[in-house]
Amino acid sequence: MVAIFDLGRVILDFDPRDVTRALSRISGKPEKQIYDVAFGGSLESLYDRGKITSRDFYERVIRSLNVDMTFEQFRRLWTEIFTVNRDVCDIIEAVRGRHKLLVLSNTNEMHFEYAFERFDVLRLFDDYVLSYRVGETKPHPAIYSAALQKADCPPEDCVYIDDMEAYVAAARQFGMHAFVFRGAHQLEESLRHLSVID
Repeated sequence: MVAIFDLGRVILDFDPRDVTRALSRISGKPEKQIYDVAFGGSLESLYDRGKITSRDFYERVIRSLNVDMTFEQFRRLWTEIFTVNRDVCDIIEAVRGRHKLLVLSNTNEMHFEYAFERFDVLRLFDDYVLSYRVGETKPHPAIYSAALQKADCPPEDCVYIDDMEAYVAAARQFGMHAFVFRGAHQLEESLRHLSVID
């Protein structure tokens, strides 16, 4: 069995309000406007699909908000929003060595590079299927096809864990075992049911 994990709100928790609050203080603009620029629209979609560079993203955000900020200042603000889910890490460690481990995530270059440097659990994985590298985000079929290529096994030999029902449904369409993440206890029980862990 290949165990495929989503990153955000499964392995790592995050709060975009850390970014919107900080940019609101700096710019004087309301948090909703900042969220719509940085997280809620086409700009983030372009960045998550790797269609624009990190520097392009930074420049477009600060220009839209009329903020004076260096790239490094923005990078720190943009990335330091994550905390690790320790209970999930323990489960991943139990899977490691017994089964192949993949990350399948809608993410961007700055977020993933920061997370990979900051959180040791990500080094336990055998490979990474990331939207900004694939060029598409979940639930586009291309990203699931890329995951199955990395898994190098039939889809029925894969289990996928995600916090989003739509992304789980898309994985099931490909024939994978898949379930919505609702906490470490449920994750452990589901993996035990599939004999991924004892």
